[in-house]
Amino acid sequence: MSFLLSSLRSLLKARDFTPLAVATIALGLGATTAVFSVVDALFLRARPGLADENSLVDLTVSRRGGPGDNFDWPSYQDYRAQNTVFTDIAAARLGYQAAGLSVGGHAESALAQMVSANFFGVLGTRFTLGRDFAQTENPTAEIVLSDRYWRRRFQADPAVIGQSVLYNNTPVTIVGVTEPGFEGNMIAAVDCWAPFSLTTILTPGSKLLTSRGNAFLLAIARLKPGATLKQAQAEFALISQRLAKTYPETNKDKAAVLTRSSRLPGEMHTMAAVASTALFALTGLALAVACANVAGLLLARGAARRRELAVRGALGATRRRLLGQLLAETLALFLAGGVGGGFVALWLVDAFNAALPALPVSLSVHPSVSPVAFAFCLGAALLSGLIFGVGPALNATNFDLLASLRSNEQPTGGRFFSLRNIFLIVQLALSLALLTASGLLVGALTRTAHRDPGFDSRQIEFVTFDLRTGGLTSATGTAFAEEFLPRAAALPSVQSAAWATAIPFSGGRSSYGGIWTAGAPRNDENEINAGWNLISSGYFATLALPLASGRDFTVADRAKAPRVAIVNETFARSLWPEQNALGQTLINENGEPITVVGVARDAVYQSLGDAPSKHIYFPFAQLYGNNLTLFLKTRSGQTAVPEIRALLAQLRPSLPIVHTESLESFATASLLGYRIASVIAAGAGALSLLLAGMGVYGSTLYWTSQRSREFGVRLALGATRAQLIALVLGGSLRVAGVAVVLGLGAAFGLGKLIQTFLVGAPGSDPIVFLGAAAFFTTLVALAAWLPARRATKVDPMVALRAE
Repeated sequence: MSFLLSSLRSLLKARDFTPLAVATIALGLGATTAVFSVVDALFLRARPGLADENSLVDLTVSRRGGPGDNFDWPSYQDYRAQNTVFTDIAAARLGYQAAGLSVGGHAESALAQMVSANFFGVLGTRFTLGRDFAQTENPTAEIVLSDRYWRRRFQADPAVIGQSVLYNNTPVTIVGVTEPGFEGNMIAAVDCWAPFSLTTILTPGSKLLTSRGNAFLLAIARLKPGATLKQAQAEFALISQRLAKTYPETNKDKAAVLTRSSRLPGEMHTMAAVASTALFALTGLALAVACANVAGLLLARGAARRRELAVRGALGATRRRLLGQLLAETLALFLAGGVGGGFVALWLVDAFNAALPALPVSLSVHPSVSPVAFAFCLGAALLSGLIFGVGPALNATNFDLLASLRSNEQPTGGRFFSLRNIFLIVQLALSLALLTASGLLVGALTRTAHRDPGFDSRQIEFVTFDLRTGGLTSATGTAFAEEFLPRAAALPSVQSAAWATAIPFSGGRSSYGGIWTAGAPRNDENEINAGWNLISSGYFATLALPLASGRDFTVADRAKAPRVAIVNETFARSLWPEQNALGQTLINENGEPITVVGVARDAVYQSLGDAPSKHIYFPFAQLYGNNLTLFLKTRSGQTAVPEIRALLAQLRPSLPIVHTESLESFATASLLGYRIASVIAAGAGALSLLLAGMGVYGSTLYWTSQRSREFGVRLALGATRAQLIALVLGGSLRVAGVAVVLGLGAAFGLGKLIQTFLVGAPGSDPIVFLGAAAFFTTLVALAAWLPARRATKVDPMVALRAE
C-alpha cells in the first residue's frame, strides 16, 4: 500500500511526464480494445438462446478441397441417418428470405428462415410462449416468431399462439415465440422461422427437397457427450466416400467440412477471421509502439532521477525496494492508461456503430465494450506495464552509488548502432511504413470513390420486392411485372422505370453457370461463369448505361421467343477477342441456343473497388426471377416511393415492399469496408507518427541528459549553442535517414498488398512517398530539436566545477 501511495504522489508531481505517458498508453490500448470488442461480438460472445454452444458444429460441403459450400436436402438426410457421433443434425437455409406476413389485412415484409423441424431442439432454444414445430413428416403450415418481432408486430400479445396469419399469401398458424435474445444462429436477426415442409404447401411440385445437387442449406449438429470434432470429421469423410460412390453425378469430389459453430459459417468465417486478425495486428503494432515510447520516456525519467535513487540507496533502501517502487509507479501509470483506453474504446466503438449504413436487415451482432473487453483492456495494460517497465527500472537502479551521489551525470559513448538507435530505427521505420501505406490507401480510395461506375446513379431510386411474399407464381408474377411497370413509369415523379433482379453495388447474381459457347464440349473446363441479371426493356436507358453495339431487349423477347442475351464488353473480349460478339451463340444447360443481340459497356456490379468482370443480361420475360427490383429515374428533387406505395396498394396490396433506397446512397454504402479500412489505416498511421515523434523526443531527451556535462565542457571550450544543436540534430537525422530507407521499402511492399484488394490503387506513388518522407523527417527534426535546445542551456561553469 505504501508503494502505491508513494507511486501516485511521484506520478502526480511529474506534470510534464505523466499526462503524456497516460495519453500515449490510452491511445494504443483504446484502439486495440475497440478491435477486440468487434472480434468479441463476432466470434467470442455467446449467442443467446443456444445451449452448450461448444458442442455445436457447422457442416458444409467442400468440392475438390475448396471452401465450404451448401448442402442439398437429400445429402443432409443421408448424413443425418448414417452418423453416430451427433445426437442430431438440424438444417437451416444458408441465406434469408423476405416473407410477406399479413396480419389483419396489413402485409409487411419479415425476415424469415426456413429450417428443419428439429432446428430449435438441436440448438437447445427455449420458448417464451407456445411450442416447437410438430415433429412429423407431413407438411405443416406453422411458423415460430422471434421475441423481438413478437413484441414489435404483435405488441407482446400472448393470444398470438394459435392465431392464423398469411405467410406469402398462404394461411399458417403461429405456434411459438422464442426466448428473449434469440435471433437465430447466424449474423442476421431473424423475425420468424418456418419448417422446410412448408415449401410443398407454398410451392406445390417443388423439387427443393427432392433434388440431389440443389445445394441451399447449412447443417448444424450437436456432438454426443465424449465425442470430438476429430472423430466426427473422420466419420463424415467415410460417409462422403460412400455417397460419392452411390451418387457419382452429384456427390463426386465432395466432402463434408466440420467446424465449430459460428455466427459466420463457412467461407464468411474465414474471411472475417482474416480481416479481424489483420486489424488486430495493426492496432497491436500501434500499441507496441506506444508502449515502447513510454519505455523510452521511463528511461529518460530514470536517468533524471538517478541521483534521487542514489540518495535513497545511501539511506538504506535496497535495490529490490527501489525496483519495486519503480515497477509500482509503472503499473499505476499503465493502469491509468488502461482506464483511459477503455473510454477511448467506447468512443471508437460508438463511432464505428454510427458509421454503419442503414441495412435492409437487422443484425444479431452489436459491438460494444463489454465487461470482458474492459477486463481485456486492463489486463493488457498490466501485462504491457510489466513487459515494458522492467527494463527501464533495471536500468535506472543499475548505478554506482558513490559516483551517482557525487554527480547525476554519466557520460556515454556515441556508437551509431547502439541498442537505443537500433530500437529507434525499427520504431521509426514501422511508423513511416504505416504512414505511407495509409496515404496510398486514402489516395486510392479517393480515386475509387470518383471512379465512373459505367452508369448514372443520380436521381435513381429502387424498390425491391420478393414476389413469393405476395403468393405470386411465375405466371402471376410475370403478369404483375408487365402490368406494374408501365403504370410506374407513367407516375408524375418518374422519368423512366425498369425491372431487374440484381442491384448494382450489391453483387446481385454472383455467378451464372451452365452456359457454354456453341460447339465447345459441355464440361467443367469450358463452362462460362459470369455475373448475371434479369432485366426488362428500358433498363439501360433508365440507368444511362450505354450499349456499345447491338440492341436492347424488346417486347418481342418473350417466353416462347428465341432466347437472347446482352453481354458486357469484358464478356465479349474474353470469349470472342477477334470476332464480333453480335450474333454469337451460347448454349444453356438445357441445350437451348442463346443469341447475343447486344454488347453493353462495362459497369460496376458489386463494388466500385472491383475489377471489370464478365457479365450477362437476360430478358426477364424469358427467365423468371422472384426477387425483383424496380429502378426509377425520378425528376429532379422528387421521390417516387410514396406514389409507388399507393400504386401497389391498388394493384397488389398483399405484396409488401422489402427495401427502398437511392442508388447513390447504396453506392456509398458499398465503399464502407474500404472507408473503414482507410480510417483505421490513416488513424494507425497518424498515431504511429505521433508516437514516433514522442519516441524521438524521449530518446533524445534521455541521450542529451546523459551528455549534459559533455555539452557544458564543449561550451566552455568555445563551442556555440548552434553547433551543439547541430550535433544533436545530426545524430537524430542520421537515425531518421536509415529509418526512411527501411520504412519506404516496407511501404512499397504494403502498397503491393493494397493493390490485391483495391483496383486502381498504386503500388507506389512518388508524391505520397516523398511527401511522407519529408513530413516524417521534419517531425523527427522538430522532436529532436526541442530537447537539444534544452540541453544546450547548461551552465559551462557548473560543468567545469563538476570536473
